[in-house]
Amino acid sequence: MSLTVMAGGIIHQYNVHAMTRLGRKMWCALVVHLFKKPARLDSGTFSNLITEAQIISMIGQDVSLFPYLSSFFSIYFLTPWVILFSAAVVLYFLWASFAVGLSIGALVVAISFRAAVAYMFIVRQKF
Repeated sequence: MSLTVMAGGIIHQYNVHAMTRLGRKMWCALVVHLFKKPARLDSGTFSNLITEAQIISMIGQDVSLFPYLSSFFSIYFLTPWVILFSAAVVLYFLWASFAVGLSIGALVVAISFRAAVAYMFIVRQKF
């Protein structure tokens, strides 16, 4: 079990760094594109379409989020694979116990999903 956790941690750490690099590249590409388009426009067209303040705002607020959020991309991409890998290892060693636990977990998820859908239906009827 500890080897499974270690392998998952190593894979996760590698992907955090890879996604951070990807986020920096995306940030650079978006900043370049934000300056490329206005650079090709003449001053009359430029002033009618977009202002300098809007470009600075886009760089400062919208584009600057990529480097900060990109390290979490790996979590979203990797989590299903870590779960499947861990489940495969546990299934190999604890077949019967894992099968019972998995079926109970699936049953709980299915029941809670049905309850959420029923509650959503009731709320929609009220409004």
